Parts: sequence; structure tokens; C-alpha cells
Amino acid sequence: MEQVDERILERLAEHDRDAWELAIDLDGAVSAGRVRERLHVLANAEFVEPYERQITENRSEKYWSIATWGTLYLAGEVDPNLDIPTPSPRPSYATRPGEWAGF
Repeated sequence: MEQVDERILERLAEHDRDAWELAIDLDGAVSAGRVRERLHVLANAEFVEPYERQITENRSEKYWSIATWGTLYLAGEVDPNLDIPTPSPRPSYATRPGEWAGF
């Protein structure tokens, strides 16, 4: 987690926004591109969720809402540093047979 991540979660706890609105709400200290990048990281951690919001008949925007894990983080009930993904075993198609290695 970075400092900007917590600020993003706080803003999303108020109401859903898109990356551009979040960048403005953060007083322009962070670019919309950087906000978008952090939103994807937070989405991978299941702290936020994206959805498409219809703006006009022919146009929709990606909006973001805070997820349950994000709400729990803001309440101090979740430590994101403890949720470290464990690597999965290599699939059989990604390993070489024993005779390839010479044994």
C-alpha cells in the first residue's frame, strides 16, 4: 500500500468515482494515469471494484467503488502487508521432463 492508495479508498468510501474525478479530488497532486494505475493494483487486492457507468447513450466510463476489503482496511481491521500471495506450483506443461535435464 502506498499513501495515495489510502487517500483513494477514503474518497471512494464517500461515493463512486472515475480515475479523473479521483485525481481532481486529490488536489491534482497525483495524475489521472497514476490514479488509474493504483486503482488496478487495488482491484487486484480486491479493495476496489470497477464497473461501467453509462454517461450518455453512446458513451460509458469505468467507475470504481470501494469493496468490502477496502472498507475493512479503512476501519483498521485489515493489514494489507499480511496478505502476501503464495506462489502456485508450476503446471505440468511448464516443467521439463527429467530426461531433458540429463537425469
